[in-house]
Order: sequence, then structure tokens, then C-alpha cells
Amino acid sequence: PATPTASVTTQPTCTVPTGVITITNPAPAAGITYSIDGTTYTNTTGVFSGLAAGSYNVTAKNSSGCESSITVVPVNAYVSKTWNGSVSTNWNTAGNWTPSGVPTADDCVVIPDLTSIANKPEITGTNTEFKAHTINLSNNSLLTVQSTNTLTVTNAVTVNTGSSLTFENNASLVQKTNAVNSGNITYKRNTQLIRRYDFTYWSAPVTAVPGITLHDLSPTTLADKYYSYNPNTGWTINYNGTLVMAPGQGYIVRSPQEYDINTSAVYQASFTGVPNNGDITFTPTAAKWNLIGNPYPS
Repeated sequence: PATPTASVTTQPTCTVPTGVITITNPAPAAGITYSIDGTTYTNTTGVFSGLAAGSYNVTAKNSSGCESSITVVPVNAYVSKTWNGSVSTNWNTAGNWTPSGVPTADDCVVIPDLTSIANKPEITGTNTEFKAHTINLSNNSLLTVQSTNTLTVTNAVTVNTGSSLTFENNASLVQKTNAVNSGNITYKRNTQLIRRYDFTYWSAPVTAVPGITLHDLSPTTLADKYYSYNPNTGWTINYNGTLVMAPGQGYIVRSPQEYDINTSAVYQASFTGVPNNGDITFTPTAAKWNLIGNPYPS
């Protein structure tokens, strides 16, 4: 048979880490079989899928058992989109990434060790959505998502030791699958303008070990001004705010005691932990008021 004409018709991606080789000549016909290792001749379509990165020796065989010469076809390994910071701190600048180009929902994004990189990445703008398939912050790296912007990640978020992923007030992390996250993010959330006697409703968007308590949320609130809600008996005081905030559960906490009675100010809470994702179940008590809360950092 003639030396095969073959090419990679689908290269591996972040989403699908395998490739496809298609042979166009000799075309599929009676008695023609194909191989990509010079040994196994069971393929009659000329299409090989599910191929890991590497070089493949493509050959064809006819019904007489004669084999063609080899065509070497390389399947390229997927290259993650990695921050280089060569231009600025702006995530949305193509030259800040290797390979060049702003990440899309098909890209595995890596923020490397930034010790020797001056420009640290920031997601900036106003009400803008930025995307990635996965995001992995290596050791000693950081990423900040500025207020009102959204980072949409199809799969998992991984934050390694010594790294920080921070969402400023009104920024959001949205995940498209029930992927399991690893490592801590910091999610900041501002109250309305409040005075000392004002209360704010809260819910935890992250899960921490040993846990985020109501006291952690607002350390200088008066000891008897931390509340949860019991559907059968109503508001329940949690003295000294020792109660650990559970995903999906709502709470109410008074302003810090040092806040002025007349002049209002904003209080910023900071939640640090693994971002909640996937299904979170809350079973309400029937025919009663229940206090629930958004358990996600979005």
C-alpha cells in the first residue's frame, strides 16, 4: 500500500486530554487495515481516537499482508495557559500568558510561583466575566479578583501552600460542575452602612478547618449579639459567637461594639477556606420560618 497520508484531526485539550489521528490515504476499502504501532492491524476506518500525547508510526496493510512504509504522526501534549506577567498585572492581556492569549473556558490555567515575577495577576474591570476550565495556583502564587467581576471555572479550583486567591467585595467565583476544590480562597464581603445596633444577615461561602465561627466573623460584636434561628422557638442567642457556620445556614450578627450609635460605617468580613461547590442540602422545618443562606462564593 502507499505510504499513509495521516494527520492529527483533534489535538489534546484541557477538556479532552487525548487526540485523534485520521488516515485519508489509502482510503478505507476492502482488505485495507491500519496500525499506529506497526503491530496491531484491526482498524478499518482509518480513525484512531483516545490517543495520549506522543509519536505514532502509522502504517497500512492490504489483504495480501503487504505493509506500507511508516508515516510518523505526533500528537502534541496539551500546554496549560500559564501566567508570565511580562506586560502588566491585567489578566485580560494576551501577552501576560504563555502561550499568548487570554484564557478561555477550554484552558487549564496555571498561576506559577511568582517569587521572580514582578507583575502579579489581577482580574479587573466592571461586571466582567473571565473564564477557565480549571485553575491551579502553584506554591507562592496569588490572584486577586476585583470587585463586581466574576471568575467562572468549569472544573476544580486548586490553591497550593503559600498561595492566595482573593475575591474582593461583590466579586464572584462560579463553578459549572460539582468539582472538588482544594486549598483556601479568601472571600471579602462588605455590609451596608451600619451603626452599632444594626444587624446583618450572613452565610459562609467557604468551609474551613476547624471551622469559621460567628466570633471569627465579627470578633468585637457584643457577646450576646450572635444569633441563629430555630424554626420552632425563634431566635437563639449564641454567647461569644462559638457556633461554627454551616453551609446553607443563615445567621444574624450585630455590628462591632466599637461602632458609633449615630454615625454609620461599612464592616468588611473576610471568609478564608475551601470554596463551597456541588450540592449542599438544607432540610427546612415544614410550616415554619427557616433562615437559610447562599452557601457559595457567588
